[in-house]
Amino acid sequence: MGACRRVFVTSAGLSNGAIGGVAAGDAYCQAVATGAGLGSTWKAWLSDATSTAAARLAHASVPYQLTDGTRVANDWTDLVDGTLLHAIDVTEATDTVAGVVEVWTGTTAAGAYAGASCSDWSNSTSAMPSGRVGKTSASSQWTDFASRTCDLALLRLYCVEQ
Repeated sequence: MGACRRVFVTSAGLSNGAIGGVAAGDAYCQAVATGAGLGSTWKAWLSDATSTAAARLAHASVPYQLTDGTRVANDWTDLVDGTLLHAIDVTEATDTVAGVVEVWTGTTAAGAYAGASCSDWSNSTSAMPSGRVGKTSASSQWTDFASRTCDLALLRLYCVEQ
């Protein structure tokens, strides 16, 4: 693959929007990547009211690629320009996700806070507040597609190699 940063969508969904905060999302991504033998350091594509994906994640000058080698973006600037070259629809195990699968993000296409993060990823039982989600089948609404209730189960995370 050459020099690149890998990205994937987790193969398993979370029980709800109470991820435990952005740091817990990072730990989840790291554990999933380690379990798949991917090595390296991984963080979740997540934002909350005090921490944005753009501020937390490394801004790579090399391409971002799925775990199967498909290019998603040419570099950080391309990753956050609003449209991906290819949807992030491959898991840590290189399995393609079929259909529309939603992903907790709380993040705009530019990597900023989207205004809803299930009370900073701690709320799991109420419909309000909500959390912003992206969808794995899209290259333009991949990170900021809709708001969902925080008690919604089986949504996944995007994980980005650092």
